[in-house]
Amino acid sequence: MALSARKRLAQIVLSALACLLPTVAHADSAPPTIAQTKATLTALIADRLAPLVPTGERVDEVVLECDPPAIATLGEVAPGVTQLQSRGFLVVLNYANRTLTCGATVRAERQVLVAVRDLMPGDPVTASDFRAQWVDAFGGVANNLTEFPQGAGLVAASAIRAGQSLGPWQLKRPEQVHPGDLVAVTVADGPVTVRAQLRATSAAALGETVTVINPDSGLPVTATVTGPKTAQLEIQ
Repeated sequence: MALSARKRLAQIVLSALACLLPTVAHADSAPPTIAQTKATLTALIADRLAPLVPTGERVDEVVLECDPPAIATLGEVAPGVTQLQSRGFLVVLNYANRTLTCGATVRAERQVLVAVRDLMPGDPVTASDFRAQWVDAFGGVANNLTEFPQGAGLVAASAIRAGQSLGPWQLKRPEQVHPGDLVAVTVADGPVTVRAQLRATSAAALGETVTVINPDSGLPVTATVTGPKTAQLEIQ
């Protein structure tokens, strides 16, 4: 092949490469799509939202309810909110010296105690009767227990089915006095101590107050339960 022909071929190849280079550079520097921007913003929102959910909760998913401009950047997340109490919140986006306020929702979970077996009223209960389970953070009863109460001697105050979350009202200490019981009441009036058998008209656990009837006057008085069918009354 003549030298001139080789030079011409080289020029053609170089020209072709030169035409391709701007296309490649343009592809590398192409602006993000709306879908890409939305995915990036959603991840950033989830990070910023984590400190706003109550302790013990976790953020599983965030949904941005608008299609942001492709050049949008994240501004404020849940402005004015110090702790998130519902699924919905607002997000402020910035683009081209403008702002856009979008709605967003979060799927969050929290751990609660659920029963591992059926429990009937009065059944003794311990921590082993329950296990931790993740549930919807914004569904159900907000004050269900996340830890089993310290102390022994608790019983079920109502029926608790297997898989049911545990509320504080569903546990109680066993009753030491029942209505109709004759209670040995120690009455302390300064240095003087008197013991009497009084009939209870209410139920009470250890440390709680029980209403008993004074047989002399027929009037009700309250005493503090100290044990099975025993109580103490201090006269001030």
